[in-house]
Amino acid sequence: MPVYNEAPFVEAAIQSVLRQTLGDFELVIVDNGSTDQSPEILRRVSDPRVRVFRNPRNLGSAAASNRAVRESRAALIARMDADDIALPHRLEKQFAAFAAEPKLALLGTQVRHFESGGLLLRSMAPKAVTRRGIAWQSLFSSPFIHSTAMFTRESFETAGGYDERMQRSSDFALFSRIQAKYQVANLPDVLVRLRHVPRALLLDSTYDQLVRDVIEQNARHVLEPESADAHLRQLIAEWPDFSLMLRGAQMPGLRLERARLPEFLSAFRNRLRELHHDPAGDREIALDAKFVLCFNAWEAVRHRGPSAIRLARDSFLHAPLFVSKFVVKQLADGVLRRLLRLGGRSN
Repeated sequence: MPVYNEAPFVEAAIQSVLRQTLGDFELVIVDNGSTDQSPEILRRVSDPRVRVFRNPRNLGSAAASNRAVRESRAALIARMDADDIALPHRLEKQFAAFAAEPKLALLGTQVRHFESGGLLLRSMAPKAVTRRGIAWQSLFSSPFIHSTAMFTRESFETAGGYDERMQRSSDFALFSRIQAKYQVANLPDVLVRLRHVPRALLLDSTYDQLVRDVIEQNARHVLEPESADAHLRQLIAEWPDFSLMLRGAQMPGLRLERARLPEFLSAFRNRLRELHHDPAGDREIALDAKFVLCFNAWEAVRHRGPSAIRLARDSFLHAPLFVSKFVVKQLADGVLRRLLRLGGRSN
């Protein structure tokens, strides 16, 4: 558990780990140069299973996470963020999954999203549990939620650990490298409550390039362009830049139309169907494709993007019921967040 200025939340996060039904573990905490009350809170923890280390300054989350793994003594590592809550059976259920499948190298779980003061109404897209669904989700972002991840030390070290050049998404990069070489999975169980904290976009060309490299490698690994036809190879080649554009990166000199998203989704779904026969994976991908299309249509409308009308139309024609539920939940979330903020100000 890396910690940086998480005084309002870190004690609850620690207690959620200490109350696990599986009790044979160590909790390695790296205080990454916190300047708030976090160090004092950590000093008060008296459980002998907890070991606390401190960096003299904030070296970045990836560096703190690498140190936490180095300082740990187990062959199996569970990641935990300092503002989230592990449900009581999290470690027990994940440990049992590793015991049942010796080749497993990385395992995530589902989460329940919440904000301080209350649960979110929004239903986020679940993380895939089929091998093919996980491959599909890696084309867009990490198929594993960081605060749910459990992985082997061997796979972590073979993959080179967290990339300390990345301000964010070092987990996406690490898990992508593990996914390319090892067996990975997600449990269908909700085992972590994940705190929702809105973050500003990172407008940094070096970071963009590092993320682009991850997406490019995932696309090549998942879609196998060498045996694809010319049109699909072209789409795979365009996808890293297109994906960065969807993430909000500035793409000067490139003419990319957000309204082309359905073309990419359809082509990639067909490619995965061609490569692997997996009806359960097909169903997961179909659901996730609806979410990807609806989410990007929503963002285009919200920011008055040039492709907003076309994307909104395409998403509604493709999945009218899903779109209706999605929009209602997004609007309900907005109302709930405003009420929470008003309640916080009144207190």
